[in-house]
Amino acid sequence: MKHRLILAVIVLSVSASASFGWGPEGHYIVARIAELNLTPRTKTAVAELLGKESLTDVATWADEIRKRDDYAWSRKLHGATVAGDAPSFEMKRDCPDGCVVSAITKFTDTLERPGADRRERVEALKFIVHFVGDIHQPIHISSSRQLNEHRNKIEFFGEPATLHLVWDALLIRHTGKAQEAYANDLRRKITAAQFAKWSAETDPAVWANESYEMAKRFVYMLPNGGKLGQEYFDRCIPVVNERLSMAGVRLAARLNGIFDAKPATQPAAASAPAALGR
Repeated sequence: MKHRLILAVIVLSVSASASFGWGPEGHYIVARIAELNLTPRTKTAVAELLGKESLTDVATWADEIRKRDDYAWSRKLHGATVAGDAPSFEMKRDCPDGCVVSAITKFTDTLERPGADRRERVEALKFIVHFVGDIHQPIHISSSRQLNEHRNKIEFFGEPATLHLVWDALLIRHTGKAQEAYANDLRRKITAAQFAKWSAETDPAVWANESYEMAKRFVYMLPNGGKLGQEYFDRCIPVVNERLSMAGVRLAARLNGIFDAKPATQPAAASAPAALGR
């Protein structure tokens, strides 16, 4: 009974804003993987901007301030909707008034602009930390048809939920891992080859299309009746883990590219190849 009550509260709180990205655990994991792959020069630059706060401390800032009227403009920047059922995300068609793709580019430009004042740069850094996480969350790059067809509540291991909540938080939470342990586990499994490949792809539009493809292949492939259980978890958690890992590596690469002329070329803790999973 207590478990049902807690999950019901979570469903209500997340459903109230269906366009949030990863839950706090997911954003922490992305930021933590990134922190561990920053170069010394980048760490110094980040510390100068954030002071006593770390990347993990500010990872959910963009979700917190979006509730304020003076940041209402940022609400549309947490994802992107592909028109109709188009085969891929297209910047001109799907991001005419701003989306997560344009936001990452915009705030990167702010951090790199010599004339930007300190407050602009601090906020730009916080937005980048969050939005690089969001763009790697598959359900955040979905077609308008998919979104409209899957707004109804489903069940996740017998408990009421929404599909958005499942991908924001419940798949991660079902592993039973604490967020620090989760981040460290994923970090240890990132190979040098993966680190190099993921870091080399710097275009947010490509990241968006990766997520869109994952959304089509995994998010919306639901069993009859929308009752999600072990089979759905086993099929989807490797996708979640890979997207979290990729986001962390790419966030580090982007920040290293902004603040350091000699970015990291190896993961902080490379290991023998291992399957990303539970």
